[in-house]
Amino acid sequence: MKAKLMEMVKNTLGSGDEVYSDEPLMDKGLDSLSSVQFRNDVSSEFNARFPASLLFDFPTVSALTRHIMETVE
Repeated sequence: MKAKLMEMVKNTLGSGDEVYSDEPLMDKGLDSLSSVQFRNDVSSEFNARFPASLLFDFPTVSALTRHIMETVE
């Protein structure tokens, strides 16, 4: 799941920059518009609904992975 989320982050960012699992995604360049797109993509990928505040509540790939694993059955 973490690898899939990392791939999704890279696709959303559209850059070849390395993304680390404990690095805040907003520090990598995700803004409010791209964070909404990312949230929508994650919702579709994992067939779950997540709040608009998802990346503010879980700002790193590691935190997001833990949350999704706890939320999605």
